[in-house]
Amino acid sequence: MMLQHALELAGLLFLNIGGGGGSAPESGPLKQLAAYLWQGGLPMFNSLQTGKLPAGAEAFVEQGEQANLAATKQSFDSLGLGKSTMATQGADAVRTAAAAQRFQIAQQVSLEGLQALEASGGLYTSLAQEYLQQEQQSASIFGGFGQMLGLLGSGSGGGFLGDILGLAGGVTPANYNISNQL
Repeated sequence: MMLQHALELAGLLFLNIGGGGGSAPESGPLKQLAAYLWQGGLPMFNSLQTGKLPAGAEAFVEQGEQANLAATKQSFDSLGLGKSTMATQGADAVRTAAAAQRFQIAQQVSLEGLQALEASGGLYTSLAQEYLQQEQQSASIFGGFGQMLGLLGSGSGGGFLGDILGLAGGVTPANYNISNQL
């Protein structure tokens, strides 16, 4: 149960990754695929705990159970033992076999759901890493830009920025503090 809640929380936390400014073009389809795997995998993963099979699997087991019950009833009815203990035991054996089949299918579906959740988690991890890398690149670019502005405005004569400011109305680095403007 705790794993289920942790998986739900992880999925919710990462559903919006890449939604900010600089997401790569391929992150949209990856987010959609990750969300699809998550939304499909979670109910599958829970089927072993809840006992609920996907609709098609439940219908398959139910049809087989009903067919086997009908065949068992017909077999005992033809022998004149339709209301006997043996007929009841035969019907119980059919129901037990159907329950075992449901468990096997639920176990397989849960495993497939877990695999889908793992794949979704891997995609979300990749998207998170991509997002963090883009954020680091943006920070590096803006940091470099700020550093460049600092270098342009420093030096003995005000540097290139001082020359530009000097041409733009007689302002020199001595009487114009560029750092107050940033």
